[in-house]
Amino acid sequence: TGKLTVRSQPAQARIFIDGKDYGQTPATVSLPAGKHVLVLQKDRFASARKSVEVVPRQTQSVQLTLQPLATLLITTEPAGAQIEINGQAKGQSPLNLDVPPDSTLSIRIQKTNYENVTQTVTLKPGAFQKLHFTLSPKT
Repeated sequence: TGKLTVRSQPAQARIFIDGKDYGQTPATVSLPAGKHVLVLQKDRFASARKSVEVVPRQTQSVQLTLQPLATLLITTEPAGAQIEINGQAKGQSPLNLDVPPDSTLSIRIQKTNYENVTQTVTLKPGAFQKLHFTLSPKT
């Protein structure tokens, strides 16, 4: 058995080790020696994941920085268009979504009797981006 001290920036992130909840950061937990998967979660932040090796009778320290989620607001004229992000249906416009930072999002807008629109965006951590699409009627 060894110990793992877990800290996060910001603090009070939920600690999961091998899927089991160990409370919030900062914390020191006793674990069997060997490899473990550490996941930290906090509302409005992207989860952080790290493999850790626990050594018998030693205390290891891990500090992870959580990146704030980005927010994307999609509006259309006319409203009520179907929105897909990376091939997954997300709902109708207007739509407000929290998305992982620094990930590339492929947005597709569809509405009956209107031309489809696609756009790719990447948002920085904590960013807020509003995208407005004016849909063209099919001819």
